[in-house]
This record gives sequence, structure tokens and C-alpha cells, in this order.
Amino acid sequence: MPKIKSREIYATINKKDGMVVVKDDTEKYNSPEMFLKIQKDMAQTMDLIRQINKMEEDILLNPMVSLLNNEFAINKIRNFDLFP
Repeated sequence: MPKIKSREIYATINKKDGMVVVKDDTEKYNSPEMFLKIQKDMAQTMDLIRQINKMEEDILLNPMVSLLNNEFAINKIRNFDLFP
């Protein structure tokens, strides 16, 4: 019942016999409004991807990160045990 009220499931319950009738999703995907919503969501997603790519580039070009990566690699090689 809560899922029906919250519109997670589109259904009705017959009060007489308690039968549940499941219906198709009422949201229409072929309207101009839905097209604009999808377009807006895609633009937001692309903005997030650009931000992530910029952050990744900043990290890769940061000399401190490079130094830490090199130190980590050197320590891994030094501590490598051929016979565990």
C-alpha cells in the first residue's frame, strides 16, 4: 500500500474484493516537457564529467602527487618479497 501511495507502483486496490490491478507507468516519455527534462539531465551529467576530468588532470599534473606516487612505487619495490 505505501508503494502505491508514493507512486513507486502504479496500481489500484478494489475495495470490495481486495484485488490489486497494476497499471502502466503514467509518465509519458514522448512529450516536449520530458525531452527538455532529459536534455537538462544530460547537460548536468556532462558538466559533472567535465569537472571530474578537470580534477583528474589537476591531480595528474600536480608535482606533489607525482612525487608521492614515485615514493610509493619505490617503497613497493624495496619491500617486494621474492619468497613470501
